[in-house]
Amino acid sequence: MDDAGRDSGRRRGAGGPAGLDVRALERALRARVRGEVRFDAGSRGAYATDASNYRQVPIGVVVPRDVEAGVAAVAV
Repeated sequence: MDDAGRDSGRRRGAGGPAGLDVRALERALRARVRGEVRFDAGSRGAYATDASNYRQVPIGVVVPRDVEAGVAAVAV
């Protein structure tokens, strides 16, 4: 995020939120989840809004193929 609190769209590495290694998270999700794992700025932006006035950009987006893949994503 920039100084105004806006997401710059840049991918975070080891210095991600609360020290989270975002690239390691992406690799782990891709290895364990059947479905789509998206960490690109466009996908993150598309899932950043709802019907309210608020915008919260996610770290990444997972679209599991089935219930088991959803369970695997949460377990990561």
